[in-house]
Amino acid sequence: MSLIDSPVAHAASSGGKSNMITLEDAKQLPIEDVRKFTMDHLNPGQMHFLKLLGFDKIIVDSAEGPIYRTRDGREVLDFFGGFGSVAFGHNHPRIVAARKRFQDE
Repeated sequence: MSLIDSPVAHAASSGGKSNMITLEDAKQLPIEDVRKFTMDHLNPGQMHFLKLLGFDKIIVDSAEGPIYRTRDGREVLDFFGGFGSVAFGHNHPRIVAARKRFQDE
């Protein structure tokens, strides 16, 4: 059973527990669930472009600078990151530090 079909995912609509999943559970989601969550809850327009580039078939495990690392260990050069990562890369240390300072305040 996928997390999407699990009782946890439907609990909030039935008045039960929160429908939030843990970070550990999220990291283990199968690609089909990631696609559905993206379409239903995040950004269906972005999923359209991810499909055009074949990114709907991979799970990004981490990103640093201009590189994505997929769940299976492959490195992919990011030509899609138009929301700040093109200029600064993913997880730029100064940007992460500034975000953490803001969070702590």
